[in-house]
Amino acid sequence: MTFSDSSVSSGESLSENLDKEVISITDAIASIEGQVLQIGLKPLQDHLVYHAKVFSNDVITHVIIDAGNGDVLHITDGETIEEIEAQRAERKEIKTENKLERIDNRIIKIEEKLSQSSGNDELDALREQFVDKLYELREAIENGSSELIQEIRVELQDVRNQLIEMRG
Repeated sequence: MTFSDSSVSSGESLSENLDKEVISITDAIASIEGQVLQIGLKPLQDHLVYHAKVFSNDVITHVIIDAGNGDVLHITDGETIEEIEAQRAERKEIKTENKLERIDNRIIKIEEKLSQSSGNDELDALREQFVDKLYELREAIENGSSELIQEIRVELQDVRNQLIEMRG
């Protein structure tokens, strides 16, 4: 780790030099208006900064503070709690849609593969049970039931193992 305008280098002297060249977190927080939710020391380009997540007036902002002198270098446009929750909900919905699409594609491939009878009624019944479990898994994911999802995954693994044993 090397910084151009300082004597900070790697090894044991790093923490000693940081004590001399970096203001305390308390001093950094003093330059922020609002409640500090999170703060950490980070390298940014050629020097160290404090990066803080701050809550003030129902808005969360990110503040970057020069760790050498406590100057506020940058404040992002704030986001309200509602905006953040809406973004999280949207990401979760997209993630769920992607999971459902993957399961749908998997079901189609498996149904095509298993559509022809094996000549073994027990094996065909297990194949059908496997596809039914995939549909149950899809429904559980769509409904967001994490406990049920885990149960169905265990059941799917059991059926898969039985299929492997029958083929073996």
